[in-house]
Amino acid sequence: MNGPWILMQRFLTDQISDEDKEILENWLNSDPENYKKFEQIKEIWNLSEYPNEPEFNLEEEKVKIIQRILNADDSSVDN
Repeated sequence: MNGPWILMQRFLTDQISDEDKEILENWLNSDPENYKKFEQIKEIWNLSEYPNEPEFNLEEEKVKIIQRILNADDSSVDN
């Protein structure tokens, strides 16, 4: 089971599974203080306007790494 902080982060970033969402809801409903903490965190999150992470394209990153390696090799060749 993931801790409530991880589940809240996943919820706020829309990366939570249905199973984890149910666990989070149970935790929130188990104690009014839990719900209060979550609402405070959610409010801070929304006020911070946390930017979404840019999408990661594995193929593009592979090409960049290969280009860096090739460029490093080219510059180290003695003429």
